[in-house]
Amino acid sequence: MASIDRNLWPELDQLLDQALELTGASRAQWLEQLRADAPELAGPLTALLSADALADARGFLEPRPASLAGSQLG
Repeated sequence: MASIDRNLWPELDQLLDQALELTGASRAQWLEQLRADAPELAGPLTALLSADALADARGFLEPRPASLAGSQLG
């Protein structure tokens, strides 16, 4: 994935949270509106959502442990 302009991160962070709450047609409609309103944000956000979907498809963070109790992290 290409790097994203660091100046866009504050806005992208909020938009990513919103987009991840939506699914299917609701997300597609929301993204279409974003493309019309803020095309400079829609491209990078779409790339982030695609990377998220690819990570999910590849099983990133799977299997999830039931608990991390007793584990040493770091």
